[in-house]
Amino acid sequence: MVSIFERKIEDSVSASTTIRAIVPVLDEAERLESALLRLRDAGVDFLVVVDGGSRDRSLEIAHCHADLVKFESRGLASQLNRGAEGATEEVLFFHYADAVAPPQLRAAITRTLTDPRALGGAFRLQLEPHSPLLRFISWGANLRTLCGLGPFGDQGIFVRRSAFEAVGGYCPDQLLEDLDLVRRLRRLGAIRVQREVMFSSARRWQEDGHLRTTFRHWRTLALHLLGRGHSPQSQASYARWRRGGRGSPPSSS
Repeated sequence: MVSIFERKIEDSVSASTTIRAIVPVLDEAERLESALLRLRDAGVDFLVVVDGGSRDRSLEIAHCHADLVKFESRGLASQLNRGAEGATEEVLFFHYADAVAPPQLRAAITRTLTDPRALGGAFRLQLEPHSPLLRFISWGANLRTLCGLGPFGDQGIFVRRSAFEAVGGYCPDQLLEDLDLVRRLRRLGAIRVQREVMFSSARRWQEDGHLRTTFRHWRTLALHLLGRGHSPQSQASYARWRRGGRGSPPSSS
């Protein structure tokens, strides 16, 4: 017997794919315009910017280039959920302002979702600017994803709207809201990592140090896997070194 959820997936495969890109921002004026223009060129149908309280020109740029601008100050997961609210598009694509979407974005998403078993996916990660050390860190991140610990948000997660709604979206009180979402989605179907590359800024590594930032990532992942993702102390520590839309503080509600 086919479930209602499975029938929704089968129905969406037969229709032309529409994509909503959701971009959470916080003081991203330097990068936002370029990110939004690239998303347009990549074939996104509807652009939503969710601002977390920017004090620079981010809002002005968003109003010029996005189809819809929303506000959400309760943290990254809440920003992402707010961007998905009211969506009619079949696919939700979550994109950070300091990342560069592959020009083949639309083709890759369409190719992936022709398989009804696939609920979504993401892309291989490459940190910028190029350097031997950052290439090695990127390789490690892609290997981690291949082993099932990912993909993460800076890899450009995309998901069928019906699947996103079925699992209840992002959990605002999770330490790694992106990995948590992917793990819940995998209980319903497949998440496929594509061969195309998502270029993501290495500014966190440059500002805070390569070893320190890598250690923080692995420490955060370990806390999540140990079931300590809801710890207020862990949340506060994690928020202090996040940037961009990823820099808004976790919800206290």
